[in-house]
Amino acid sequence: MEESPELDRFYRESSEVANLLVVAVQDTEEDVTNFLQSNGYQFPVMLDLDGQLAKEYRIQGVPTLVVIDSQGEISRTLVGVKPTAEDLVTLAKEAG
Repeated sequence: MEESPELDRFYRESSEVANLLVVAVQDTEEDVTNFLQSNGYQFPVMLDLDGQLAKEYRIQGVPTLVVIDSQGEISRTLVGVKPTAEDLVTLAKEAG
């Protein structure tokens, strides 16, 4: 995941702005754990082993960024975007 360093930087530096949850679609727990540990990443990852969450959010490709506002509503969905940590801060602030 090319965007992982920026996701991790956002998670480490901007947790007061928004929560971050990365969803691994159809990856095993072992693969995700190895990936995080080998790269020193600290961001949280939820496993979507059966792809159900991806179906519910109508994910058509990866990476997909889903921004959820403070009311729990989808604010934006961006497909194929590899955002910087600064981009993520802006998106989070815009969502409220």
